Amino acid sequence: MTNLEWNRVYKAIVYELVVAVAGFAIAVASLPSIDRHRVPLAVLLVLVASFLEAIPVPLGKAFGSLMLVVPLGVLVLYGGPAAVNLILCAELIGQLLSRRRTMWSTWAFNGGQYAISAWVMWRVYAWVTGGQNLMMTDVRVLVGAVAGVVAFLLVNHLFVNILQALRGKFSVSEMLELLWHDGFNVMLCLPLAFIMVVVSLPFPYLGALITLPIALVGQTLRVYRQVAELQHVHRVTARLASEFDIDRICQEAAETACAITYADAAVVWIMNPDGDTLIPNAIHPLSEAERFTMSGLRREGGGVIWHVTQQGSGWVYIPNTLKDPRVRFRPEGTLYRSMAIFPMNAHGQVQGAIVCYGERPYQFGRDRAQHVETLAAQVGVLLENAKLYQSLQEQSWRDAATGLYNYRYFYQALEQHVREARAAGRALSVAIVDVDHFKKFNDTYGHLAGDQVLRSLAGVLRTLAGPDAVVARYGGEEFGIIFPVGTEEALARLETIRHAASRHVVEYDGYHLQGITVSCGVATFPNHAENDRDLLAKADSTLYWGAKQRGRNRVAVYGPEYEAQLFVDELTGLYTYHFVTIRVREDFQRGFRTWGAVCLDLDNFSFVNSAFGFEVGDRVLKETALLMKEALRRDEIACRYGGDEFLVLIPNTGPTEIGHVAERIARIISNHRFECGGSVMINLRARVITACYDDVEDVTDLFDRVGAVFANLNQHVTEMA
Repeated sequence: MTNLEWNRVYKAIVYELVVAVAGFAIAVASLPSIDRHRVPLAVLLVLVASFLEAIPVPLGKAFGSLMLVVPLGVLVLYGGPAAVNLILCAELIGQLLSRRRTMWSTWAFNGGQYAISAWVMWRVYAWVTGGQNLMMTDVRVLVGAVAGVVAFLLVNHLFVNILQALRGKFSVSEMLELLWHDGFNVMLCLPLAFIMVVVSLPFPYLGALITLPIALVGQTLRVYRQVAELQHVHRVTARLASEFDIDRICQEAAETACAITYADAAVVWIMNPDGDTLIPNAIHPLSEAERFTMSGLRREGGGVIWHVTQQGSGWVYIPNTLKDPRVRFRPEGTLYRSMAIFPMNAHGQVQGAIVCYGERPYQFGRDRAQHVETLAAQVGVLLENAKLYQSLQEQSWRDAATGLYNYRYFYQALEQHVREARAAGRALSVAIVDVDHFKKFNDTYGHLAGDQVLRSLAGVLRTLAGPDAVVARYGGEEFGIIFPVGTEEALARLETIRHAASRHVVEYDGYHLQGITVSCGVATFPNHAENDRDLLAKADSTLYWGAKQRGRNRVAVYGPEYEAQLFVDELTGLYTYHFVTIRVREDFQRGFRTWGAVCLDLDNFSFVNSAFGFEVGDRVLKETALLMKEALRRDEIACRYGGDEFLVLIPNTGPTEIGHVAERIARIISNHRFECGGSVMINLRARVITACYDDVEDVTDLFDRVGAVFANLNQHVTEMA
C-alpha cells in the first residue's frame, strides 16, 4: 500500500471518529427526561426503529432503510431531543442486528452522523413551527416535517461525501445518483410517519407497533431488486449461451458482476491450459487494469484466490483484506480493502474465478453476492463449452499428419489477412513451398517415411517462417505460408527455409533421410495481385514455372512470364497437377466429399526412352495424353501426375463407374500402335489401379490417399487389355 493510500485511510478513520464523537456529544447534551411510565414506550420505539434499520432497502448503489419513519414521528410527537437519541440508539443497534458488517470506526461514524443530521432536522422543524406544539391540522407541521427531512438528507450526504473525498472516491455523478435514491427513500418515509403520528395520538403503543408493517415495504423492494438482479444474470447467460468467444464471455461476466455488486473493480481470472496460473482475462472497468499483474497468479505463489478455487466450497467474502493473511498483493500495487471471490467450476474442473474488489472495507452485501455466485456457476459452464468448441474447431483446422493448419484455415486466414492489409495499406506476401522429388521418399522408403519427412519439414517451416507468419499444409507435399511483409523480407525468410531444408536430416526407422530440397514461389499484395485468389494462383504458378521447371531447389518471385503456364502441362497438354488441386478444392467448397480415382502408369516406358531416345518418349507421352482426352467425359478431370504417370479424378462416383472409366482408358491405350521411328511400331500397356473414397475429410486427405496408391502401384497392379 502506497504512502498516499495509507494517508487517505488514516484521514478517513480520524474523520469518522471526529464525527462519531460530535454526534455522541450532541445526543448526550440533548438527552431528554423520560417519565418512568413512558420507558416501555421508549424501549418499544427504539426496538422498532432498530428492526427497520436492520432490514436493508436497496437504493441503487447503496442500501438504505425506512428507519427514519420512527424518529420523524417521534420528533412531531415527543420533541427533538427524543428523536436525536432514538436515531442514535436505533442506528447502532440496527447495524449490529443487520447482516451487513462494517468496521468499528464506520459503525460509530454512522451513529454519530445520524445523530447530527437528526439534530439539524429538529432545529429546522422547530424554526418552521416556532417551537410550539401544534395541532396536526396545522400546515406548519407538514411544512416543518418536510423541511426537517430535507435538511436531514442534505447534512447526511454532506458527511458521507466528505468521507468519500478523504478516501479518494468522491464522484459528482455518484453523489447525484445517491442523492436521488435517498430522496426517494425520504419521500417514502414522510406519509408513513404521518400515519404513525395520527395513530399514536390516541393510541401511543399502537402507533409504535403500526410501523412494523412498514418492514413489508422494505422487504418488497428488496425482493423486487433481487428478482431484477437475478433476471439480469439470466439474460446475460442466455445471451452468452451461443457465444464461444472466451474473451467476450469473460468481459460480459466482469461487467455484470460490477453492475450487481457496485464493485470498484471486477476481474475474471481464468485457468491457463497448464493449470498452474490464473490469468486476468477481463478487467472492468479497464482503467483498473494497471493495478493487476497481466502475467497472472502462479499456483506456487498462493494467495486467497488460489485458496478459494482449490477448496471448491463456494464463494468467499473478505470484508477487510488487511486482516486476512491469505491475501497477496504486489508491493507496488494498490490495496483493495474488501474482496468477494466466486469460483467458476464445471463438472469438477476449475475454470477460474470472478473476483470483485472494493476500495473500502465491508463494501459488499451478501444479498447481491448470491447473484454473482449464480453468474459464476453458469459462466464456468459457458467457458468449458467455449474451450471444447475451440478445441474441436482447432482440430478441424489442423492437418493430422503435420500438425500445421490445413488448407481450409489457410483460405480463411488469407482472405482475412488480405482484407486487413488492404485496410492498413501494407504489403502481404504468400508463398507455396513444395518438396522436390518427394515421390522418391515414398518409393524408396515407403509411404510412412514420406509422412515423417513432411512432419519434420513442417517443424522447420513453423520455426523459420517467423512468429507473425501463418503456415499450413496446402496439399500433398505442398505448404502454404502467409507473410505479413513485403517481397524482400518474404524472400529472405524463404531463402533461410530453403537452406535449412537442404541441411535437414530426418530420422526414420534407423535411416537418416537427407538431401531434401524445396522449391518456393512467392507473390505479394498489392504489387502482384489485388485479391486473395489471384495472389494464391500467382504464387502457385510461380512455384511451378519459376522454381520447379527451372531446376528446383530455388525461390522464385512472381513475374508475368509465369502466369499463362499455370494450368496446362506444356508437354502433354493435359491439366497440371496444380490446376487439379485448385479445381478439387473448389469442388470441396461446393460440398463434394465422394471421389473416384484412376491412377495410371505406362508399363516399361523407361524402355522407350532408353531404346529410342527421350524425343520419342516425349512424343509417346503426348499421344497417350491425346488418347486419354478422347476416352474421358466432360466431368472427368485428368492431369499428368509426374513422369509417365497420369491421374483421373471424378467427383460423386462409385466403384462400378470408376471401373468402366479405367477399362475404357486402358483399352484405348493398349489398342494404339505408337510409332517409334521408321517402320518401328510398338504397343504399350497401362498399369491401372482404381479407388473410391466416400469418407474424404478434405483435399489434403484425398491427395494423401492418391499419393499412397501411386507409391504402391508397382506392388498392386491391375492389368487390363
